[in-house]
Amino acid sequence: MKTEQLSLFSEKINNIDIVDNIIYTDSGYNWHETINGCGTGTICIVINNEPPIIQTLELCFPGLTQLNNRFELKAIEIAKEIVKERGLNNVHYYSDSKIAVCWAKDKNISWVTREQNLAGIVLENQ
Repeated sequence: MKTEQLSLFSEKINNIDIVDNIIYTDSGYNWHETINGCGTGTICIVINNEPPIIQTLELCFPGLTQLNNRFELKAIEIAKEIVKERGLNNVHYYSDSKIAVCWAKDKNISWVTREQNLAGIVLENQ
């Protein structure tokens, strides 16, 4: 049984695309502070082993009271803009928001646990 499991694991390793740039994204937002669909949140982007990029921004979606997933998606969007500006190739993104990963509709974006998300760890330690 152990040999069979190892074989399956090896096949998965061989199918993984090699990436040169790993990007982690996350956001922090207190939905209790939403006023008229607007709120201020913080996003964090970690590219490879570089110092984190942290931005505070305001999003407005009239009629909504919770913007958490919108901030998570915005973090991914800004990370993609930075990657494009820098001309980085072979990129893979990680987010701990399953909803934002789904909304992004990009095969180069995967979900990771909060404990594995370097951007989330940065925000938690602020």
